[in-house]
Amino acid sequence: MILFSVLLSGLDRPASAQAPSGDYLASLLTEARTRKLSEHRYWHLLLHYRHQWTGRVVSEADGKDFFLAPNGKYRPDAELEATITAFFAPFPDDPEAQHPQCRFPARFAWLKQALHLDPQRLPVAPCERFETWRSRLDPESATIIFADAYLANPPSMYGHTFVRLNHKAHRREERLLDYTINFSADTETRNGIMFAILGLIGGYPGRFSTTPYYIKVQEYTNLESRDLWEYQLSLSPQQLDRLVMHLWELGSTYFDYFFLTQNCSYQLLPLIEIADPERHLSESARPWVIPIDTIRTLLKQPGLVTGVERRPSHMNQMLEQRSRLTADEIDVAEAVSKRMDLQAKTELDRYPDQRKALILDTAYDYFRYREGFTHGQSAENKKLERRILLERTRLGLQASEPGEAVQGIPPHNGHKSGLASLRVGVTRHSSFEELAIRPALHDLAADQTGYLPNSQLEMFHLRLRYDNEDRKPYLEELTFLRIVSLSPTDRWIRKPSWKVVSGLDLAKELDCVPRRCLYYGFNVGRGISAKTDIVGEEVFYLLAEADLGGGKVFRDGYRIGGGVRMGLLMSITPVWRAQMEGAFLRYPLGDIHTNTDILIDQAFQLTHDLDLRLTFQQETSYREATVALRVYF
Repeated sequence: MILFSVLLSGLDRPASAQAPSGDYLASLLTEARTRKLSEHRYWHLLLHYRHQWTGRVVSEADGKDFFLAPNGKYRPDAELEATITAFFAPFPDDPEAQHPQCRFPARFAWLKQALHLDPQRLPVAPCERFETWRSRLDPESATIIFADAYLANPPSMYGHTFVRLNHKAHRREERLLDYTINFSADTETRNGIMFAILGLIGGYPGRFSTTPYYIKVQEYTNLESRDLWEYQLSLSPQQLDRLVMHLWELGSTYFDYFFLTQNCSYQLLPLIEIADPERHLSESARPWVIPIDTIRTLLKQPGLVTGVERRPSHMNQMLEQRSRLTADEIDVAEAVSKRMDLQAKTELDRYPDQRKALILDTAYDYFRYREGFTHGQSAENKKLERRILLERTRLGLQASEPGEAVQGIPPHNGHKSGLASLRVGVTRHSSFEELAIRPALHDLAADQTGYLPNSQLEMFHLRLRYDNEDRKPYLEELTFLRIVSLSPTDRWIRKPSWKVVSGLDLAKELDCVPRRCLYYGFNVGRGISAKTDIVGEEVFYLLAEADLGGGKVFRDGYRIGGGVRMGLLMSITPVWRAQMEGAFLRYPLGDIHTNTDILIDQAFQLTHDLDLRLTFQQETSYREATVALRVYF
């Protein structure tokens, strides 16, 4: 059940009433003007007002029903006076209509305290619908949930954050029944490119919704195999009540959703400020907002986050259980999960009960992962599932053999998301210096702590280079998007390795003047990868690629081709990683030619947010060697 459906249906404007008159209302309006309450920080928080660079104040809320004054989006003073006036409106005769005191309980509560409202002169409206909703949530605490990044889905590439309100009557093991507060874009397209474009320009309305936690767990941990990280917040009962009241108000509006700024993660900061106005969170936000940066912002607040817990995905839980099995036991677990016949039962009975329980638990997790979590399972699968569960039941409530718990590394422990670097290098003809900046997020050779293993996600990576022979600066690269996901082949998990790259680059292999080499490129690849532990940890990969380029540097203005790319990613020591790859690309359309690439990139982690890069790169006849100092911020 989604409680905001009730909220939204009940936020109709009350029956029209003439503006009230009387000495009490007039005195309140005069006092509000005299004390300049419309400039009070909490009033700005309640209405989501932000100061623009022009000095103008504008609310980030975009739904008209959020404002009682026609110009309330831009005039805090007009909205304050309209709100005070509306609170004096007669109670509506229609029980389905909401009085302004009920539509905006957080505003009413604040003004009641700020103006010392007299209940004898301003009667308090009965708000049964709101009170019913509030009693259903009835939180004793709040938890921020971070869902790991999910590269296959554009809205979730950087992860996702939402709030869980922990009900007073629920025990720790009943948290799945609690409700979550989620802000997301209201989209009607599954096209990743369209989502990216409209998401960048605010083309979707973003809305708050309330959903049971078990639905989120099903979506993230079961269907998308994403770990959830739970950050417990320290909020008093009064602060929690302010948060709940304001959430009710937000059901009447929407916010234009911007993928890089006003996104799911940014909107959590004003919520916590409403609960605890002493926290100045949204003011410290960067021009771009990434979910894990929001978590780091909360962690910097003294005493706000009191604990962190991991809820592993079904896939990771299965793999962690499998790691406790021997090779023979893994074979038995696989056989049980696929057939559970007499032969599998005979092999299973060779083990003591504790090992048998672990094998059955792992086998059932594998069966569930393989067959999925949706309804409509085949009759044969239902029978197999029943046989596995019956065999497990025969062992009683006995737990499987205990093993060392795998806690995982919290995502906030990773290096910071922004990057600035200074690079110097040489070519056969000259030397150069280079400045680069990248707002997000991670590359293959960087330290993997806290990030998806063997993955790369970069957006808007800008590199500006100065050539010491030509003595002129030029654009070396502007990568709009670079995603690489290397998923080593596993006997139970079969995910492809893939890549997508889009941006401006230089066709250096054509031996052109750098400033005239610029072109737009789009590259996609798909293939396989495998992991070994010969030196430290090695990942070998092979990708088939399609490549498209457009620009004046090419004959006929374009080139279309493809080829193969193979590489090796190594963790040699905890602070030394290396990437080596080679590619062969043939372009039979447009500018017909062949290109061979070689890359050797070594990363040395100097501190948590500082690394040194030694890189050699060859593109056909062009070669360069560079040294770079990179700072994460």
